[in-house]
Amino acid sequence: MPASARLWIVSALLLVSAACSDNNNSTSTTTPSCTVTAGAITSSSFSAAGGTGSIPVTAGTGCTWTATSSATFVTVSAGGSGNGTVTFTVAPNTGAARTATLTVAGTGFTISQSAASAPPSTPGSLSAPTASSPVGGQTVTIARPTLVVNNAVASGTVGTVTYRFEISDQSTFPNDPVRNFTVDGIAQGAGTTSWTLNRDLGPDVLWYWHARATDGIVTSAYSPTETFRTPTTCTYAISPTSVAVNNTSADLIVTVTTKSGCAWTAATTSSFITIVSGASGSGSGSVFITISENVGPQRTDIVTIAGQTFTVTQAAP
Repeated sequence: MPASARLWIVSALLLVSAACSDNNNSTSTTTPSCTVTAGAITSSSFSAAGGTGSIPVTAGTGCTWTATSSATFVTVSAGGSGNGTVTFTVAPNTGAARTATLTVAGTGFTISQSAASAPPSTPGSLSAPTASSPVGGQTVTIARPTLVVNNAVASGTVGTVTYRFEISDQSTFPNDPVRNFTVDGIAQGAGTTSWTLNRDLGPDVLWYWHARATDGIVTSAYSPTETFRTPTTCTYAISPTSVAVNNTSADLIVTVTTKSGCAWTAATTSSFITIVSGASGSGSGSVFITISENVGPQRTDIVTIAGQTFTVTQAAP
């Protein structure tokens, strides 16, 4: 083959190769990337009744995405492709508050649900407390005694129990702040509840008192009314206040005069005087004394009776 012919064939082959190369470059493609975004709200709250909600999703055509729930009480649509909306349902709650996480297209959403409401309770009841001390008209020893009641018995559902105390010099408990003293809100104690009066009561007065319990919704009846008497202002007198006897043994009686309820005692350190009876008493009374025979010089000694001095002088033989 002539050289010119060979040169022509080589040139033709180069042209064909170049054409093929241009053709390959013109048909190559690149797969596009997917960008998926979910709604901007990241949390949602529901009442115990539950409900439904939705989350919008933005995605390119052909871009797929998924939606899942971390808890069974929230059900959610599975997913999709391209733009779409995720719907979810929150079931009613019969227990404590709870949360779940929805994951939509890689973004987390918090779903919270309130606890179930407690069923309305039926109000309970409170029995009347009972007075414990002081009772029965006893005489107290201080001007501000402590009143004590046995606690009211509760049945059913009751709240925090407090007590109201009333005390008066009249059994009718008149609406008179001078004659009827009250206090509310005394916290219930363990087994018994007490209140110490915050004012002095008049002396030698018979006082009436009672108490009741309440939790703010239900209130008990008052306890049966009880009584006590405040200390008496006591004054004492004795008769005689002195005596002179001869040297022989003798029996003596000393009379004590005072108010009812006023206590007193009689005592001596004398070696020749003996208190036979009446070493103590309450109200008016008497002390019986014996004097032993004197065989020595004149002697004098005393007996202290109700705070008063009784003097005995005994002559020598």
